[in-house]
Formats: sequence, structure tokens, C-alpha cells
Amino acid sequence: MENKKIGKKIDKLIMGAIIGGAIGSVLGVTFAPKSGKEMRKTITDKSKNAYLKSKVATENFMDTHKDQIESAKNTSKSIFKKIFWRLKKKASLDSSDREKSGIKNIPVESIDLTIEREEKI
Repeated sequence: MENKKIGKKIDKLIMGAIIGGAIGSVLGVTFAPKSGKEMRKTITDKSKNAYLKSKVATENFMDTHKDQIESAKNTSKSIFKKIFWRLKKKASLDSSDREKSGIKNIPVESIDLTIEREEKI
């Protein structure tokens, strides 16, 4: 009995969505301020304008904050190198030294932290 009530509610909801969509489509086409071709051109022009503005803003940001970006890049490289060498050092310890430092069963070959290349921002 309860399943039938739920089924009827769902049917009404779906039917309302279909009817509402149809009415919205008709009203949208009827009251559209521009033809489809004009609207597509407007959307294209505004999209290009927004892209160009964001490109200029990004370039301005990069120019304005160039020193801070470079500093952050150098700091992160320095931190990475410190971590890299500490891990290499711990991996090269013999087994008794590993146990003392809390490191167990880490073969040196499993730690591959080579720095292949530097990426430019």
C-alpha cells in the first residue's frame, strides 16, 4: 500500500518535471532576445574576452610576484634536498643502526629519489 503511494508521488514528480521543461523551452524560445546565431556569436565574443582578461591578469600576477615565486621555489628545493639526503643517509645505515633509529627492513634499492630535471614555472 505504501509502495503505491510512493510510486504515485514519483510519477507526479516526473510528469511535473517533463511538463515544466516543455513550458520553459517554449517560453525561452518565445521571449529570447536574440536569434541563435547572434547568441552564439555573443557567447563566443564574451568567452574570448574573458580568456584574454584572465591571461593578462595571470601575466601581471607573475610579473608582480616574480621574486616571491622564485623564493618559494628555491625554499621548496632546499627542503626537498634536505629530506632527500636524510632519507639516503638512513637507507645506507647498516641493519643495527637502522633498528636503533627506528627504521626496519628498508633496502637501499627501494629508495629512488633521483632528481631528474628542474622544471621552470
